[in-house]
Amino acid sequence: MTEPTFSSYAFGGRAGELNRAGASASLIAELGDNYATYHAEIEADWKRLGGLPDPKAFRGLDGLVEYSHAYARMQHLAYAEIFLRRAYGHRRLGRRIADAPSFGPDLVDESGALTSAEVV
Repeated sequence: MTEPTFSSYAFGGRAGELNRAGASASLIAELGDNYATYHAEIEADWKRLGGLPDPKAFRGLDGLVEYSHAYARMQHLAYAEIFLRRAYGHRRLGRRIADAPSFGPDLVDESGALTSAEVV
């Protein structure tokens, strides 16, 4: 079985280099060992994009298209965080990389903020 790869989010730093090189095992190790760094990167993008879009803020057919694009951008970040949590769970908690990240808080809190799953 080959390890999963992740290509839909452009991680910065070493993780980005490893991802572009297709070095899956090293990418998982880098992300899992440095969860806080990469979570902060995703969280900054989440905040920059304004969090989950409010469907009431989009009107008409053009608004529907704009909402779909805004939601897709946030979904893209959510997938990156899920992959990051899987790497963290694998490296720090001994979980299989394919397992769902069933530890820590929900991905997004009541206010729409991205949460951290780091176990302290």
